[in-house]
Amino acid sequence: MLRVCYILVQIMEVLTGICILHGVYNKQKKNPIWLRGIWGIVFIILIVSYAVNAWDSFISNVFMLLHGILFGLWYCANFKADFLKVFLIEMLYMVNISFLKLPVLILEGIVSGAPLTKINRGGRTILECFWCMILIAAIILLLKKKEFFKYYKSPVQLLISKYTGLMLVITGIQWLLLSYNMWLGM
Repeated sequence: MLRVCYILVQIMEVLTGICILHGVYNKQKKNPIWLRGIWGIVFIILIVSYAVNAWDSFISNVFMLLHGILFGLWYCANFKADFLKVFLIEMLYMVNISFLKLPVLILEGIVSGAPLTKINRGGRTILECFWCMILIAAIILLLKKKEFFKYYKSPVQLLISKYTGLMLVITGIQWLLLSYNMWLGM
């Protein structure tokens, strides 16, 4: 039961990231219906693969990078957006959510005395599931406010369009810091 709950929470996490991205870039391409169906199936496969991988690894930096690339390609095939900009927004979202998940792993490591990598690769706990639900609920509450997107959309578009290189460096540094934190917990 916990596994199903956690997989559903991870699906909600990905869908929340898509809502944020869709709030910034939402102009859809005119694709034929059969192509939309194929892209819909690919979309479901991407989400399910992320959720299933999250069961095996609470924070998976390598899969996060792979998912960011694959999702960026999928999004650019369906919406009028630049791959690098979509990739940056998706990676910033995923890395920052992972940083917010990290305290739970550290707390579980302190309580159990096990290394961080063992806890990260083990089965999920109710605490991890509950913490992810709290994070997603907080993000959804922010997304429900219409003025949030008005405030959020223009600075994000400005940062991503004018300072793409800087944002790429910041995203890379954050991803490397997350990877280093996971390595430190061995």
